[in-house]
Amino acid sequence: MSIRKSFLILAAMYMILVFSGTAYSETFTGSAVDVSVAKYEPYPAEPARYVDIWLQIQNTGLRDADNFFIEFSENFPFSIASGESSKVVVGTVPAGGTIVKKFRFLVDANAPTGTAELTLLYGTGEVKIEKTLEVEVRAKDALLSISSTTTDPKVISAGSNAKIFIGLENLAATLFQNVVVKLDFLGTAFTPIDSASEKRISAIAAGGSSTFFYDIISDPSTESGVYQIPITITYSDTAGNDYTKEGIIGLVVDTSPTLDLNIETRDPIILNKAQGIIFSISNTGPSNVKFLTLHVLSDNNYTTIGRTKEYLGNLDPDDFETAEFTIYPTHPSASGQQDFKILLEYRDAFNNEVHETRTLSVPVYTEADLSEFGLGTNGNSNTTIIVVAVLALAYYLYRRRKKKKA
Repeated sequence: MSIRKSFLILAAMYMILVFSGTAYSETFTGSAVDVSVAKYEPYPAEPARYVDIWLQIQNTGLRDADNFFIEFSENFPFSIASGESSKVVVGTVPAGGTIVKKFRFLVDANAPTGTAELTLLYGTGEVKIEKTLEVEVRAKDALLSISSTTTDPKVISAGSNAKIFIGLENLAATLFQNVVVKLDFLGTAFTPIDSASEKRISAIAAGGSSTFFYDIISDPSTESGVYQIPITITYSDTAGNDYTKEGIIGLVVDTSPTLDLNIETRDPIILNKAQGIIFSISNTGPSNVKFLTLHVLSDNNYTTIGRTKEYLGNLDPDDFETAEFTIYPTHPSASGQQDFKILLEYRDAFNNEVHETRTLSVPVYTEADLSEFGLGTNGNSNTTIIVVAVLALAYYLYRRRKKKKA
């Protein structure tokens, strides 16, 4: 055999070995991906709360893992958080690389204390691997939760009776005993009636619930608003550990404002004569009135000369304001009364817009009527008019002084 032939044979054998080695490598090596828990918060996970879990995806193989996905199944006590998908496509996990992804789950309120299992599927394409991860679950405190606070009626009126309902729920995996719920009404606008402010029950089982109710009455002078009532809950577990839970409940009081609208003129109202007419408005209720504006509405029976509205601002309980307009009355009713249409615009204690339309009726006189009553321009009528004007002015100033003192 020649040297040339021997060289060719050796070269051919080398190529066979190289290609066979490559084929061997491609056949028996590839991606090798594992999924584990990197961390989770809070630690331990707590019942009835979300837990964020960071999963570590590690590829220890020699190939990239393409189209890698993780899929979760609903398994107690974990459920997928609202708005998140049960299947997440991670994408490519490079050979020798590591990816960390965060996922959020809701831990069931009835989750027992201890190690809980979170099951998932992961893989590429049609290849799926099932794995179970362990997560520690434990209540941070013995959890007796206020599940609801309601009143009947929902909105309480000043000076009226109402019922308060407090719902408690045991979210722990143990029985709670000697449960006491106390509402502190001292210094508030509410008083318990026919019942104590402290209620108790011997026990609430694990996962169980109980409702406590209180009969109350609100003070007649209670202004509209949201009132905070301190609540204290004490209880103990079967191991003899004592717990105290404090909080605040809100009671809504809403009493519609009571506005008294009147006409307070210095002189008799004369038909077909322009004159100043004073409207007074008093807040005779317990609720505040804000941003009050008084409008004199247009009507065929009179003409308002000049401005037709006046901003009066805030009107506190037992306070009053006045607004004067120049009005020309033309068409009284058959009974000799002149009707004025008034619009009141304001906001109540909860900032709701309120529009009230009122009609005020007052006697209207002709010049002949005034002469007949001795209030005309002859005889002693001038003196009488002066007396009436002085008396009206004195009353007006008295009301003004009362308002300033309030």
